[in-house]
Amino acid sequence: KEKNRDFKDVLTEQFMETMVTFFNCSKKELMFKLALFFQDRDLEEIDSIIQDRQLKLKDEMKTNK
Repeated sequence: KEKNRDFKDVLTEQFMETMVTFFNCSKKELMFKLALFFQDRDLEEIDSIIQDRQLKLKDEMKTNK
């Protein structure tokens, strides 16, 4: 199973562990907190930010190869 993990799996797991530790809660409670946080946000703006960060990350990964 470890061999099938890609960069997205690793980054997601690290994020989840960081957030669960920071908030001192379970993953289910974390998902609830994230739902509360995002429910009134402008999702178009968030999508734009995410796309920008993905492009920057891809550029960084290309540079580091």
